[in-house]
Parts: sequence; C-alpha cells; structure tokens
Amino acid sequence: MNSIKWQVTFQLFIIMLGLSFGVYFSTKANTSHDESHGALLSHSTMDHGYIDVSNDPIIPKIEEIELIKDPMSGWNLHIITKNFQFTPANASSKHVPGCGHAHLMINGIKVARVYSNWFHIPELGYPIKKLEVTLNANSHAIMSANEKTIALKVNYSDS
Repeated sequence: MNSIKWQVTFQLFIIMLGLSFGVYFSTKANTSHDESHGALLSHSTMDHGYIDVSNDPIIPKIEEIELIKDPMSGWNLHIITKNFQFTPANASSKHVPGCGHAHLMINGIKVARVYSNWFHIPELGYPIKKLEVTLNANSHAIMSANEKTIALKVNYSDS
C-alpha cells in the first residue's frame, strides 16, 4: 500500500513539474508580443476547421456572454448556452452531438479553450475591445449550422 502511495505521489510531482515548465516557457515565448498577451496566446495558431451540426439531433447555441469585472483582478466570463454540454474530459476525441468546449478570442486573437460556462480572464494590460466565443466539437472543429458558425461576438467600447 505504501508503494502505491509513493508511486502516485511521484507521478503527481512529475505532472506538476511538467506543467510548471510548460507554463514558464509558454509565457517566456510570448513576452515579446506587442500587446503582451502572455500565456493566453498558446492556442492562437491552431486551426481545426469546421463541423456542420445541422443534421445533429440537437443544435447548440450561445445565447449570451457576460463579461463581469472580477473584484480581485481581471474579468469573469459567463457563457450561457442552450443544447450544449461542456465535456472537457472528451477534448481531442470524436464529435458527440451537443457536446464539446468553447474557444475564446479577445480582440480577434484566439487565447484559450474554455471547458465550462465560467472562465477567468486575468488582467491583460490592454483593454478588451472585442470578445468572441465559438462552440467547438470534442475534435476542436468549430461547430456550424445552416452555414453559420455557432458563435457570439460582443464589442466593448471600454473595459
């Protein structure tokens, strides 16, 4: 039993060490960017195409996105969906109707995958002028229905 505890502890240590290195180097690699997007830029260059969900039994929809100033720092994003279930454990697997995750774009730049209907955006050092959220299949493909992307864009004059 002690051997199993030790192995689990060691595996968790290795995972945390790997995550720490990943966060450190992804932040370092992006510090020269003009707007200092920092670690949020890690998903900006990935393109996964589209998936037509018009014939799925349910068609997901983003009804609203709310950007709420966090009392401590940054912003909290609330994504209100219909006919959609966030399924982070299935990311990078095959499409399941009505399931997946979201992608977040700030000022036209893809910054993150979003795995629930709430997401914290840290202080960015520049204003948020435009938010876009897309619903994505488990495969990361952007969902579309009837030739329209399932997304919602909101423009802000001052954040």
